[in-house]
Amino acid sequence: MPFTWKDLKDAVRNELWPSGESPNLSAAHDKHFVDGMIDLQTFVDCLQQDNTSLFPQCSTFYNCGLTVIDVAPRGIIRRVSVIDKVNPDTHKEDATAADDWCSEIAYNEVDYCHVRSFLDQSTRRGCCMSIPLFFGLAGCTKARFPVPTDAGLPPGLPKLDLGYHYPQTSTDRVHGRAQHGIWAKQRGQIFIAPWIQSTETVVVVWDGIKRQFSDGDPVDDDPLLSEALREWVRWKHADIYDHDPAEAAAALAAYAGNPALGIIGAREKLVHQCREETRVRNCEPSHARQVIVTNLFFNDQQSASAACPDGTTGSPVSVVIAAGTVSSAISKADANQRAKDEALSQAQAQLVCTPNVVTYTNDAQTATAQCQGGENYTAEGTPVSSTVPAGTITSTVSKADANAQALAQAQAQANAQLVCTYWNSAQSYQATCSDASLGTNITVPAHTWSSTISGADANDKAIADAKAQSESTCPVVFKNTAQTATASVRCFNAITRQNCTVTVNTTVEANKVSSTVSQADANQKALSQAQLVAFATAESYCAQGICGTFNVKWPTNPGQGPST
Repeated sequence: MPFTWKDLKDAVRNELWPSGESPNLSAAHDKHFVDGMIDLQTFVDCLQQDNTSLFPQCSTFYNCGLTVIDVAPRGIIRRVSVIDKVNPDTHKEDATAADDWCSEIAYNEVDYCHVRSFLDQSTRRGCCMSIPLFFGLAGCTKARFPVPTDAGLPPGLPKLDLGYHYPQTSTDRVHGRAQHGIWAKQRGQIFIAPWIQSTETVVVVWDGIKRQFSDGDPVDDDPLLSEALREWVRWKHADIYDHDPAEAAAALAAYAGNPALGIIGAREKLVHQCREETRVRNCEPSHARQVIVTNLFFNDQQSASAACPDGTTGSPVSVVIAAGTVSSAISKADANQRAKDEALSQAQAQLVCTPNVVTYTNDAQTATAQCQGGENYTAEGTPVSSTVPAGTITSTVSKADANAQALAQAQAQANAQLVCTYWNSAQSYQATCSDASLGTNITVPAHTWSSTISGADANDKAIADAKAQSESTCPVVFKNTAQTATASVRCFNAITRQNCTVTVNTTVEANKVSSTVSQADANQKALSQAQLVAFATAESYCAQGICGTFNVKWPTNPGQGPST
């Protein structure tokens, strides 16, 4: 697999922030990486050569059997090829598989005039012409043009003009990709024939300053390039976010150099490296090639262990470096020391330590609970004290927190054991009797009624007592039961011109007449009233010349006439 832009950024990030990068600065740092790369390319010509940009199908457009890259890299395009996602087991296209660089197929460049002619003739004919025949791609089986259905596209996308379509899976050829093809460039666009599958990616290799990077773009696995980018990002971070002028100045010097201090920056080293790698050499001697290592010394097996420092907890880690894996041109002792240093470095890198948790315990805490009276009641009871012994409560916050918890527990225990007797305050009540008279105003003195529940409960008992006493002073009222009386009167019927009898039965309903003497007295009063009403009613009917037997009630409702 090629070394990618993401691999380079991850390596630099691990060096700059071994404990982890602040998540909210990740996007800003990504921009600094790109800015640093642009600055390096401006000075180092070699970094402008063989740039690689990847264009998956989802970043392209489809037009009459062509794949169109709308924004091509700004520079000299040297090569265009296509790679595919291939399942390593089935060896077939698989959208879930990784890009297979072994599947790369290079396409041939043609003049854009051929592409323009193909599109113009297809437009005139009203259908797309055969790509293999038009471009001379003998043996290309990807010739029949699928009509895009726009299936699976997000709703609401604006319509494209000039025959263009959004990338989609409906244009995929069932039998797979093309084995060769052509490409052409025109005014910042790249045209590719035949169209690519949804699993394919266009690879564009070009010279120039690259200003946009994708995580999958291949880059040089050059330690000097990594060093330069690290110092650039360190400079920007220290200057913008840490506000550390000294650190920023040191990083800038490490990146761009400082002749006054005799510091050669990583950028200058890259410039020198590029010049040396690309300049034409005549018959000059190569001093570097004259350095010959006559002997190498290899290490014995070396091990080292790392343990967590005081105040932290974690399992020790031991690492063993096998014999014969580390060399030195100086001595065997130097090789052994280098191996031991490497073992210690690896052990420390694998060490996982967590800070120890400090536990605090309480001192002895005592709390007292005592009965408390209120505005309108009193309370009596023996105070109760409770003690929580020292070392009973623990806290990871502080000793004061442990003591506070212990004191709260002691107070709760004392409160639970406290027994209080609550006494009422003076309570008064005057009853309104059923005959609308007032009963005697009764006052129950304070400290008459008690409660083990609350002062309010003791007062409620006192009020109930005063109410009962006041109501007992009201006179007893007796109510009548239903009483009926009958009255008969002989009279002259004016209509028949004959004598007749009028009989009236009058009923006084129950509870209509009261007496403070007795039940019998109430009934007698009701009966007398019934008789009076019966006789008066009969006389009234007789005067009207109405004869017969009638039933009436007393008291009579307004407007009520006689009933039979």
